[in-house]
Amino acid sequence: SAWGHMRSSEPILSPLLWTTAATGKPPDEHGIIDFLIPDAATGRRVPITSRERRVSALWNIFTQRGLTSDVVAWWATWPAEPVEGRIVSDRVAYSLFDVEAARAGLTHPEGLWQEIRREVVADDAIGYERVARFTDISHAEFDAARGRARQNPAIAYREPVNHLTKILAAADTYQGITLRLLSDGQPDLLAVYYQGIDEVSHRFAHYMAPKMSFVSDEDFRRYRRTVEEYYAHQDELLGQLLARVSPASTIIVMSDHGFANGTARPTDGPADIEGKPGKWHRLYGIVMVAGAGITPAQLDTATLLDITPTVL
Repeated sequence: SAWGHMRSSEPILSPLLWTTAATGKPPDEHGIIDFLIPDAATGRRVPITSRERRVSALWNIFTQRGLTSDVVAWWATWPAEPVEGRIVSDRVAYSLFDVEAARAGLTHPEGLWQEIRREVVADDAIGYERVARFTDISHAEFDAARGRARQNPAIAYREPVNHLTKILAAADTYQGITLRLLSDGQPDLLAVYYQGIDEVSHRFAHYMAPKMSFVSDEDFRRYRRTVEEYYAHQDELLGQLLARVSPASTIIVMSDHGFANGTARPTDGPADIEGKPGKWHRLYGIVMVAGAGITPAQLDTATLLDITPTVL
């Protein structure tokens, strides 16, 4: 494959960056400028929606050309737009913010929601065996944490292991949906967003070796390998997808930014998303391109603006 560094852009916030990748336009042109925006009716801050996007995304361009697209979990795709194909929006398994489940607009076509809803995995379906792959906590500690999650979800969610069950459930959900869509045949464009690595890094990167001074010995023992294990898990999810697509496909794997690790991590506190989400982000992520006609090589640094024209 061809591979290289992917230069992100600032501010390093995911909804902006993934919209830049899918449109070939910077945020001041595409209009997706933050995680949250004030709701016109209530004034409450709510996750940004597809309505704020002012330019065509790849799935709109493909539709205009009579080509099909399946889009899964991409940032700022709710409410799902009418396209030639299917959109499963980022609100189907929303693990980051509590969203009043607005069932309208979850998918396009609207009826697709009824077909895929049985693929939605609840985080209480993620048991100890799954979590033990990523952590070194005892069964009793896990059960106690899950008990706290049932009693007070708002606070328990800040516990790393409870957040991990939510991340795994969301990843299982979108993976199951994607494989289900592929079983109907492969579209001209398949675009799948995987949230897990970013979320796991925010919740667990400060527990990685070398041990940071503000991390307790206990937590270091429990969670030191979580991030690395999740990368292996993500690789397996990607492998399942690649096994199902045509060998003639061109595959692009990319990140919207990188993440601080080792001695480059900020030392004044954890990477938790509630703080300053961009603070632990690195400006450089990765991009890999593989398939027929792709010359294996190390690429010069690419930018998020290169993705859409390259796909087209």
